[in-house]
Amino acid sequence: MNCQERYGVEPYETPVTGKEVISELMNTLNRLVILQPHSDIAISLWVVHTYLIERAGEPQIMPKSPILSVFSPDKQCGKSTLKEVIAALCPRSEFLSDLSNAVFYRFMELRQPTMLIDEVDNLPIENKALTGILNAGFAPEGNVRRMAGKAFEEIKVFSTWGAKAMFGIGALLDTVGSRCIHIPLKRKAPGETIYSFRQFKKDRPDHFEKLQQKILRYCIDNKEVISQMQPDLPRELSDREQDCWEPLIMIAKTMGNEIYEQSCLAAIALKPKDTNGANTGMLLLEDIYACFELVHKDKLGSQELIDMLIKDDTKPWLDYDRYRQHITPRQIAELLRPFDIRPRDLRIGEKVHKGYHREDFADAFNRYLDLSATTQQNVVVY
Repeated sequence: MNCQERYGVEPYETPVTGKEVISELMNTLNRLVILQPHSDIAISLWVVHTYLIERAGEPQIMPKSPILSVFSPDKQCGKSTLKEVIAALCPRSEFLSDLSNAVFYRFMELRQPTMLIDEVDNLPIENKALTGILNAGFAPEGNVRRMAGKAFEEIKVFSTWGAKAMFGIGALLDTVGSRCIHIPLKRKAPGETIYSFRQFKKDRPDHFEKLQQKILRYCIDNKEVISQMQPDLPRELSDREQDCWEPLIMIAKTMGNEIYEQSCLAAIALKPKDTNGANTGMLLLEDIYACFELVHKDKLGSQELIDMLIKDDTKPWLDYDRYRQHITPRQIAELLRPFDIRPRDLRIGEKVHKGYHREDFADAFNRYLDLSATTQQNVVVY
């Protein structure tokens, strides 16, 4: 398969430097989208990494392929424009908004595109199979197995390896979110100006093709060096966060110390602030500790606990599910199950309610929380 068939473009005719590639990418992004600090270099390095994704079964340059998670608190924050820009920069870009399990893994196996998944806030979070498929594609060996054949007598392996970007309202949490590079967007403020993407393409009809050619040329010329790179990763990142950022920082390291240092700063700055790198279960555990501290009770009914949790609109509990509804008792129970904590019958007054005893949390609180820090950071006035 030649470059035109595989990437959609031929490599640039002359060698290019990493600094030239990254500078052009960052300049393009900043002219077309209002980005928060450090987002431009993170997106630029992620775009470069999409050219280094080899087909499943071939020797790989990238150890992982982090999902680019682009999110905003509301509509009209530039997600659609950024999605179009990324599509114009990446190889084999494909849009997908109606995401089904079978379509996803079959499409990844057949085309191995750069998958741009829109409206992820409408994804069915209860679809654990889909979550597993997305998570598996984080690593080159990621796959799903399905029965195939006329009588379903054989097992077929579908690769889920490949680059993916997801766009939606609200940050991804839990296991999918832990495999993401998080890019928060804000609505354009009065006085802020950007170049219309439509007009930009009219004024510079060959801009994106030339930039793609330069990215491809840099990747072809430097893929061996990139594959052997073992850069120091920021200690401020968790193990999973280091897994996510390692491919991008490997690329940055080949482009010089200035870009390498910028990539490390971006990795630290773009850590999800709402969870401090924790998953949703950990966040819930911290907030339940804060609730018990506030009310000074030894037991809390599930509904009483929910009423307290949803009063803090900076946390995900108020619009937890795909329909923007608050978290339910069943969802709380599911998040607490890995900690071996389960609801039980509580007598509150003359009625019996489902809820939790504080003593049931003692082991989890001691094992997983920095209690002094949690008390100071997570307590809000309910």
